[in-house]
Amino acid sequence: MEKFLTWVEKTGNKLPHPFWMFVYMGVLVLVLSLILGLMGVSVVHPVTNETIIAKNLISEHGLQMFVLEMVTNFSHFAPLGLVLVMLMGVSLSLHSGLMETALARMTRVPEFLILPMIVVTGIMGNLGSDAGIVVVPPLAAVAFKKMGKSPLAGIILAYASCTAGFTATLIPRGTDVLMAGFTNSALDDPNMHVGASANLYFMIASVFVLAGVMTWVAKRFTLPVCDVVTEDSVIDNAEPGEKEKKGMKWAMVALALYLVLAFMTVLPENGPLRYDISRIQTVNFEKMPENGEVQKLSGKTAYVLDGETKKFAVVQGDQKLFLADSDLNNKREGAKVRIYLPEGETALSSVCYIEIMPPVMRGPFFKGLVVILFFFFAVPGVVYGVIVGKIKSLSDIPSMMVKSVKGISGLVVLVLVISQFVAFFQWSNLDQLIAISGANLLNKLAFQGPILFIVTILIVMVMNLFLGSSSAKWAMLAPILVPMFLLLKTSVSPALTQLIYRIGDSTTNGISPLYPYFPLALGWVKEYRKDAGIGTLIRLLMPYAIFTGIAWVALLLLWYFLGIPIGPGEPIR
Repeated sequence: MEKFLTWVEKTGNKLPHPFWMFVYMGVLVLVLSLILGLMGVSVVHPVTNETIIAKNLISEHGLQMFVLEMVTNFSHFAPLGLVLVMLMGVSLSLHSGLMETALARMTRVPEFLILPMIVVTGIMGNLGSDAGIVVVPPLAAVAFKKMGKSPLAGIILAYASCTAGFTATLIPRGTDVLMAGFTNSALDDPNMHVGASANLYFMIASVFVLAGVMTWVAKRFTLPVCDVVTEDSVIDNAEPGEKEKKGMKWAMVALALYLVLAFMTVLPENGPLRYDISRIQTVNFEKMPENGEVQKLSGKTAYVLDGETKKFAVVQGDQKLFLADSDLNNKREGAKVRIYLPEGETALSSVCYIEIMPPVMRGPFFKGLVVILFFFFAVPGVVYGVIVGKIKSLSDIPSMMVKSVKGISGLVVLVLVISQFVAFFQWSNLDQLIAISGANLLNKLAFQGPILFIVTILIVMVMNLFLGSSSAKWAMLAPILVPMFLLLKTSVSPALTQLIYRIGDSTTNGISPLYPYFPLALGWVKEYRKDAGIGTLIRLLMPYAIFTGIAWVALLLLWYFLGIPIGPGEPIR
């Protein structure tokens, strides 16, 4: 294993600077678009039946798109804004000294508990989408400093937890709602429905399995090669003074008040951040349909499932919006349904009005969780800084925010070329060609059962090295894989198909140089190992990808053979 990792590091470090690597890869995409475009390479989109053709970007049209869209590609590159906003918030907690004081208590916990705690924190940090990838590694570095260990090891462990553990969770997240939506869109049967918690039991178990596996990997592979502490990486481990303790107390009071205010915007039924009002839809029934009757409702179709109990489904195109019955306030994982009855009516009869509320996780609170998290770190950081004397005037606050942003100036430059590479990939349709071709290959292999699961995971792992967006890949793969797996001799449920995809999608996130946050992680590594290159980072992360992949496949097979449900109402077979 060590020889392999050494080879990975040496080979990877021969790669050019990330800036030029993305430039070269952008040129490669341009050349491929020319070749594939001239050859007329195409695939059929599984949903729209549209023929997707490789587009030649070395053309007049391609040049015009580049000139007109280059600045937009850069300014609209979503990870950049997220990174900048989160780092400014974290910077206030970090440079005010709050984080050092808070972590001083954490490091009194035995090491065998600290490492799993960092892993679980990294995994659950993904509640804020990609925010955890930006926040947790720097905090882990501080924790490792407090333990007298190399902060580099903390960064690697935390980054691996956030990326390879992206799918695992203890509670449903916005990502789960999004993925279930694509799965449901791929279903032809309106009676079938995959909820946001369809994989929840398996994912809860995954958190603890990955915590154990990643802790072992850190001790076996990461700490031995990183555990060198330099003078500038050591933090004073002296007990916090009275001023620091007072600052900590009032910072926690401020944080508690902020959390109360934040939750008051989403917990009450009429909370301003609970629902996205623009997404509320209304369906009007002029006549309650009879058993099996189909009614067209302004672009939507109502399918009556049972006329006696008044159960029905509302479908828009191929996407089931919700299931509803005669409850006045019926909740489903896909949406909240309010059924309004005419005055004097106590049950569904001739006229009713159904308001389709989007789930809370699609509301402004969860969509804007990065903003909520920004103030989560900023508010207590400012309060602590004022009390301990680190913040003496208002001008000290932006000065603190600048400190962390300065450290990622190299990332901002990299985003200029990364964003163009991503745009070239999409404009040329290479992303869709790769995803759909991979799914078609899997279809031709005609595997069954556990072998099919493993092969699918491996194919998705390889695809993930080139296509970073989890939701974009699943949007293209779900319409192929979900129906295909259902039609097998040993039929695979849509929820299990989704789970198989998500395992493969998470495992290789961290080791892909094309992953949007890879350059950010490389910048952190270079702070502690000046000669580090791409190969160094991949070498440090590779054991996590290998062993989390093995652990996840083993857990899936164990789950399958024991017949344990993967989520509420979702048998594995």
